[in-house]
Amino acid sequence: EGDVISIRKKNFVIVWLANFFVSASTTMIVPFLSLYIETLSTFSNGFVQRWSGYVFGITFLMAFL
Repeated sequence: EGDVISIRKKNFVIVWLANFFVSASTTMIVPFLSLYIETLSTFSNGFVQRWSGYVFGITFLMAFL
């Protein structure tokens, strides 16, 4: 039984670290997201802002699910 607990703790630490790095990378991408979307084509400012919001918001929706 002691081995099962240590395996679970190790798995928990690995999953926690992976989640931390994914969250950290998401927060680093967000300021540049609208600039990236603008490079895809010539879009209006409203279109770029709307799609930046969609892409940013879907992160939290997927985390909820």
